[in-house]
Amino acid sequence: MSVFEEQLEYDEYSNFIVHSNWKHYIDTKVSAENGNKISQYNLGRFYQRGNGIGKNEVEAFKWYKKSAKQEYSNSQNKLGYFYEGGIGVEKDLEKAFYWYQKAAENGNKIGQYNLGRFYQYGNIVEKSEVEAFKWYKKSAEKEYTDALNKLGYFYESGMGTKKDLEKAIYWYQKAAKNGNKISQYNLGVCYQYGSGVRKNEVEAFKWYKKSAKQEYSNAQNKLGYFYGSGISTKKDLEKSFYWYKKAAENGNKISQYNLGRFYQYGIGIEENEVKAFKWYKNSAKQEYSNAQNKLGYFYENGIGTNKDLEKAIYWYKKTAINGHKIGQYNLGRCYQYGNGVRRNEIKALKWYRESAEQEYSNAQHWLGYFYENGIGTEIDLEKAIYWYKKATENENKFSQYNLGLLYENGNGVKKNEVNAFELYKKSAEQEYSNAQHKLGYFYESGMGTEKDLEKAIYWYQKAAENGNKFSQYNLGLCYENGNGVKKDEAEAFELYIKSAEQEYSDALNKLSQSFISKINIPTIRAMVKSINNKQQIIQQLKLNHGLLLGEYSIQPSRQAVFMEDGELNISLCNRQPIVYDLSIDKDNSNNMLQPSDMCINFPIAEITYKGDVSKSFSRCVNNNAILNKLYGHFFASKVLVGSKLFIKNLKSATQTQIDILKFCLLCTYSSAKYSTEISFNNLFTLNLLPKIVTLDGDELNTHEKLAKWMNSLYQEGEKSIFILSYENLIPVSKLKNFISLPRDGLFNENNEKQPGVINFKEKLSIVEWVGDAVDNNLASWTRKFHLFQGLIFKNYEMEISKKPSIDFIKIPKVNPSSKSYLKIIKPSTEIEVRLISNDILSLKNLSSFLFTKSNDVMSYEDYCHILIKCEQYEILLDKNNVRPTKEFEHVIEEALSSMMPLKVLQNIFNENGHLFPQRIILGRSLKNILPTSSSSAFETVVSGPESFKLHLDNLNISHFLTPKGKIIKKNKLFNWIQNPNNLEVIEFDDIIPLYKILKETQQKKIDDILQSKYRILMTGVTDLKDLDNNDVDYYKRINIEPSLEDENYEVFGSIISKDNSRLEEIYVNFGSYDINGFFASIKKLEETSVNIKECCILWMIVEKPSELLIFSPSNREFQVERVKESIILRLDKSNYCIKTSFPLSQGYTIFVHAYYPSNNYEPDNTIKLVKWSYNYVTFQIIKSTYGKSNNNFSKSIRESIKLDLHICVLCSDYRSLKIDNKEDYEYSLDLSRYILTKDNFDDGNQ
Repeated sequence: MSVFEEQLEYDEYSNFIVHSNWKHYIDTKVSAENGNKISQYNLGRFYQRGNGIGKNEVEAFKWYKKSAKQEYSNSQNKLGYFYEGGIGVEKDLEKAFYWYQKAAENGNKIGQYNLGRFYQYGNIVEKSEVEAFKWYKKSAEKEYTDALNKLGYFYESGMGTKKDLEKAIYWYQKAAKNGNKISQYNLGVCYQYGSGVRKNEVEAFKWYKKSAKQEYSNAQNKLGYFYGSGISTKKDLEKSFYWYKKAAENGNKISQYNLGRFYQYGIGIEENEVKAFKWYKNSAKQEYSNAQNKLGYFYENGIGTNKDLEKAIYWYKKTAINGHKIGQYNLGRCYQYGNGVRRNEIKALKWYRESAEQEYSNAQHWLGYFYENGIGTEIDLEKAIYWYKKATENENKFSQYNLGLLYENGNGVKKNEVNAFELYKKSAEQEYSNAQHKLGYFYESGMGTEKDLEKAIYWYQKAAENGNKFSQYNLGLCYENGNGVKKDEAEAFELYIKSAEQEYSDALNKLSQSFISKINIPTIRAMVKSINNKQQIIQQLKLNHGLLLGEYSIQPSRQAVFMEDGELNISLCNRQPIVYDLSIDKDNSNNMLQPSDMCINFPIAEITYKGDVSKSFSRCVNNNAILNKLYGHFFASKVLVGSKLFIKNLKSATQTQIDILKFCLLCTYSSAKYSTEISFNNLFTLNLLPKIVTLDGDELNTHEKLAKWMNSLYQEGEKSIFILSYENLIPVSKLKNFISLPRDGLFNENNEKQPGVINFKEKLSIVEWVGDAVDNNLASWTRKFHLFQGLIFKNYEMEISKKPSIDFIKIPKVNPSSKSYLKIIKPSTEIEVRLISNDILSLKNLSSFLFTKSNDVMSYEDYCHILIKCEQYEILLDKNNVRPTKEFEHVIEEALSSMMPLKVLQNIFNENGHLFPQRIILGRSLKNILPTSSSSAFETVVSGPESFKLHLDNLNISHFLTPKGKIIKKNKLFNWIQNPNNLEVIEFDDIIPLYKILKETQQKKIDDILQSKYRILMTGVTDLKDLDNNDVDYYKRINIEPSLEDENYEVFGSIISKDNSRLEEIYVNFGSYDINGFFASIKKLEETSVNIKECCILWMIVEKPSELLIFSPSNREFQVERVKESIILRLDKSNYCIKTSFPLSQGYTIFVHAYYPSNNYEPDNTIKLVKWSYNYVTFQIIKSTYGKSNNNFSKSIRESIKLDLHICVLCSDYRSLKIDNKEDYEYSLDLSRYILTKDNFDDGNQ
């Protein structure tokens, strides 16, 4: 063997690089052609790699084959490689195996390795790990590093040989030291987990790093993990991110997932949910189940991408089928609640069970819950307890709580309050607020443990801070009664407010009582405190004077009864406002300072005055007539001061208006006096209610004015105060025998007089007056249920808009109702199911409603819905009684004025709502879903709740679900229905599109945009400065902004000269449309002196706005028609008559363009309008003879040439086009193509 041949053989094993030396190639080629097998092999490598000669895999295969036939093992291995990969030859695994075997038998280490691979994976040959091990061993003994690694793996796994970790480590080390990156990684794994060696994370880190530097992604992922966790190295999130990113970019699915986590949670980098989504998606596509679950979660919640429940379900199903326990749980959850799929509790149960069996505690909890309540299966408390216990062992706080409930109530187990207490404690320590509440209750009551009020308060406090409404209420009770804490009614009130905001009925009832305020406000208001001089108060309020009572008035006496140096006491008043019904004497104008239906006194302070009688009073003659004239009839030992409001027009108001007024006054008063935020929907403006008037005669006709009046009275101390009531009245005549004011109660003085209120029908506290209106009034329902806001439909899901879109012109009508019925509905489509689930029964589809997207093609025939509806109130609102808010009108107007009105309108309605219900039913509702075969023949039974039981027995229904998912068992059905606290929206009816509440002008504009008709979407003028006058044909790219949604549109236009005249001798056509623009093809049809550089193109895009979303507001007044007509050109004919499907009229503008459909040639014809009639237009088409035509067809061909005419008709009297790409530009339509005039009208073709 020559030195040259030996060098070539050696280079095969050291990754020989063929030099691009031409002489080297020639020498090799000559030697190969002379039959030298090594040169044939090396020539094959030249061709395989293409070094300097051009890559040619077919030629490479040819030379490898020649060499292989001479038993050269390197070539035999190469031939196997080419056959295996289909390189330079058709793929053939049988032949690949044949040549690998030949190479292996000839001692080729790579061939031996490849043969081992075929046996390991069963490629063509029968799978045999023993044979694979044998050949790997042969290859490894020749130091082939891939085989060294494989041998280590076989020994580690016990494949094809007895498991031997010591030998595995030996071969891994050999391969690793030879630089094999996979063995370096495998050795790292062994050191990390102590497999075959003593655990050594430092050594593991070393080998991972060596492998990672060779771009082995698994090792890079491990390095990211080590740096991120601080294993055997200093924790470094930056380096962790670096290695995860390297591995992810190298396609490692686990690192792609980990990189997604870093972006999702902002670990070591700035949080970026869009990038997190991207990497989760990359990983998920490689079947990594953790990433598939994450992707489902991102799609379900609209994180880093648009919310898409269909895609969420797709990825949850993928990961669930791949056995991912969290994905199985999430899929079960979607089936349970009907998120993105048809609600199916049986399938939910199935997936929860799959997940639970993999020890996922959340699934174990829900499995227990399903068995406890008979959801998707029969009630089985034994199984419920089994799964609750499994979940509890896995520290699931929800199951700990639920199991505690079973022990507390003895449900399915022997009652054991000690066990219940221990379980509640475990759950509470995991911050589950329900358990914290229970723990507080157990400590307070001494259940299952010793009574301990301090610990009870601690756990109530914890639960209350976590938002638990029951604990907020219980803690409020403790503060109100001083139970375990220092009595603090202000704190109690705050807690009741928090609980009531979560609709807890006990708290709401407490609040309706607590509006009375037993709560002490710390300091007297500034308006009282500001009067520092007691004498000044006495003088201003004439506290030492008697009262002179007239028939309809109260006046201070002329003379003082007592001296001014007596004892003055001022204290803050804790009384409620007092409401006086004045309707008893409304017609007497002297009854009030101003005629009103109601007067409300708002007391601020109580003032008492005691002093010595005046000398003049003591010396006054003992004559009652004189005494009363000078000193009045009575003396008031107590005076109530504050301010008052009057209610007018109450009798002409509806009960709904009165209830709203009461609720509004109560909320505003409570917010001002107790400095608490009680939200009140300002939807019902005060000018729609009975008038509220101040003592000064000012009308409080807005919420802002009323709130300002209350705040100035109770918080700011700026309002003037008045005497509201004189109390503890003592006859002046009885004071003659005293030198000072006697003690209270001596004269049975429990009486009072109110200035301005002499006679009244009824006197009530504000809480008594408001009564049930605290809870049962339109304003509170609006706040609670978000009534009168648009309904948003998206992805088959409905939600109520958070943005109000209407103001009321009239208050809606509220009718009491007591109708109850049991109804069976059998929906036929998926959208019907969604509508029923969202309390919409009267609609069958959404296709007739604009801006709602619902491709209702999914059938739904297997299940029926059993509904129980108990109506309590019917709320009716006609669209004529509302108007859009100014903000809503404004955003609609902005949308209508935009270039993309449909897109902007869609976004507005997606936020404000697509639908608007004009009839809303409040009451109570329950439902269940059964297979169609289970339902009986009846569809609706109208009767009382008591009679439902018989029908439910026939249907074999054990329970129902509330709209919030709570289970109501059949035996508790009647009690639930009767509970007034269960009031909710049970039906939306008489539904209209939300945009129908807009003014008629805006509605018409929207209807106009939505019409499926052609319109001018965009116009422009483009200069031609870059063209060459010497050319005959030109192509000009025209870009447009904004981009379009589709490429399906037409462009029409003309060439305009610099003096704004239309050029007949230069023809323009348009084509090559894309979303960002189009090309203009310009052709000179005859010789002309016109400077093309000074010309411009006037163009307009024509299509239906609904197709492309773009619709410029500039030219919306134009009505557009389009005609497409094909004609056959004939040599003996120049005029062609085109019929239109619509009538033509004088003043219309015609554009026409042509092209040959059968080839890519541009037309070179002159097209002119000759004449028109009411339903025809005639064009003259003459072939241009100027310049070099591409279309020099033969006579026979030309006689059968087909020409497509695209005609655009602007049906409008407007004579100019506004230009979108040039501000404030307009072009006369006379500069366009052709105008239909009287001169070119054809009378004979009507």
